[in-house]
Amino acid sequence: MTNPIIQREFIGLLRRPPAFLLQVLLAALLALLVALRWPADAQVNLSGEETLAVFRIFGYGLFTMTIAFAPLFPAVSIVRERQAGTLTLLLNSPLSPLSVLTGKLVGGVGYTLVLLIMSLPAAAACWSMGGIAFASQLCMLYALLALAACQYVSIALLISTRAASPESAIRTTYLLIFILVVVVLGPYQLKGGLLGPAWSTALDWLRCLSPLPALMDILGHSGLTARGLQSGNSSGFRFIVLATATILLAATLTWRQLSRWLLDRPHPRSAATDDRAAFVRFYRRIMFLWFFDPQRRSRLIGDFTNPVIAKEFRSNRFGRSHWMARLVIICMIVSLALMLIATRSTTDWGADALAAALVLLQVGMIIFVTPTLACGIISAERERGGWDLLRMTPLPARRIITGKLMAVGTRLAILVVATFPGYIAMVLIEPAQLPRATRVAITLALITLFAIALSAACSSLCRQTIRAMAATYGLLLSLCLGTLLVWFAQGQTVSPPLVRRALMLNPLAACFHAMGMSAFTRYDLLPGAWIFLGTASFICFVILIINTWRLTRPT
Repeated sequence: MTNPIIQREFIGLLRRPPAFLLQVLLAALLALLVALRWPADAQVNLSGEETLAVFRIFGYGLFTMTIAFAPLFPAVSIVRERQAGTLTLLLNSPLSPLSVLTGKLVGGVGYTLVLLIMSLPAAAACWSMGGIAFASQLCMLYALLALAACQYVSIALLISTRAASPESAIRTTYLLIFILVVVVLGPYQLKGGLLGPAWSTALDWLRCLSPLPALMDILGHSGLTARGLQSGNSSGFRFIVLATATILLAATLTWRQLSRWLLDRPHPRSAATDDRAAFVRFYRRIMFLWFFDPQRRSRLIGDFTNPVIAKEFRSNRFGRSHWMARLVIICMIVSLALMLIATRSTTDWGADALAAALVLLQVGMIIFVTPTLACGIISAERERGGWDLLRMTPLPARRIITGKLMAVGTRLAILVVATFPGYIAMVLIEPAQLPRATRVAITLALITLFAIALSAACSSLCRQTIRAMAATYGLLLSLCLGTLLVWFAQGQTVSPPLVRRALMLNPLAACFHAMGMSAFTRYDLLPGAWIFLGTASFICFVILIINTWRLTRPT
């Protein structure tokens, strides 16, 4: 390797224990996924339907793992260099910024390719069953995933040059990837027949920013829906064009940021709103809805207020009022948009698909947002040296942890409640849906509590925030997606009682059951799932208390 950055990033990443553990778990999980769907009598029909079913599960599982883990390490690569002070040394070395960018890009993509290579035995097992085209399906699947990995790694590196901390880099990266994978599919579905051919073509190109239409073509799901996710033969070509353009744009912007003249970021001069002219104060308070002007002077902390709560809200971007207002409005718009789809596309999608979309929105938001907010409550303080300062204050450890948990819980509660207008509209249309909506609300509250407890426990166990986030995301995805493998294998190698026990551990399946989806109502998951979530939350809080007591003891 002529570029030392490649060896430093790629080989160094492979030597990390979490990276090695991830490789082993990925290979084992994909092999288990194929084995659970393998025909019990070792025979397949000539139509290839059973083979295609196994291949679809394998393809969607590999795609989910690719988008979950490809941007994880690149998102913190540059921001950690800047915090440690080594980025200045690196850019003042004989290496050019282009060499640094190339090394980090190849290192991030190379690790993702290693993960894809680890899945080849499971892919070979699918292909050995027959009924799968080697070039047009199997090879195209890996080519699509490799291109998507390059796209997400380049985006993660760009965000890493602009982020202020590793946790904010991870949060922003996954938010942008969620938009590129899921959100861009929505406008095409909402257009109906109200737009002309030009707008329809533009929305179709926008939809192809996501790899899902091309992936569904490869896996034989192009006709799954009547509109929105349906893709033609051009979806793969359009994704290649748009993904290549995204990679080039992100790489160019990252290369410009990796300049030694841009290391120092001077902050623009600003003044508090109360010190500005009357017209400026009026304009800013109108633009920020009067209540949320970020440059107004904050009130003093009250005598009976936990100062840790005020510190968390004022030092975190998503704790500031104007950002929370924006997130609440976005959640309300998306929730009501799903209800609009329900009124216009029920005959095409069916009630179960629309209920699943609403549940996936809420559970996905909880799983995505909670670790980014709660995984740094202790580990981030230890990384920055703030934990020792907190120990020196008169505040007891109980009040510190309580303040941090209340700050996270308040923000999550606001976001979850902001998605309830969809249920309110559903109950107003059909009042008989009130008990179902109540069960879903209880399940979502317990899922939120469990996600907070698990994230806080991982934060107390890990010294680095990135490791706490990786552990939390791995455990949550294992519960939400891993236990679904048993459900996929029902009726073949797994008995119904075992499927029920596995689905009780799945928060997503509990929400589907509470929502009344026909595929999950046959299993009696409630209140067993509620008991599991409550017990697991209690255990995580006990782990948090024990580790917090250990960290606050004199060293």
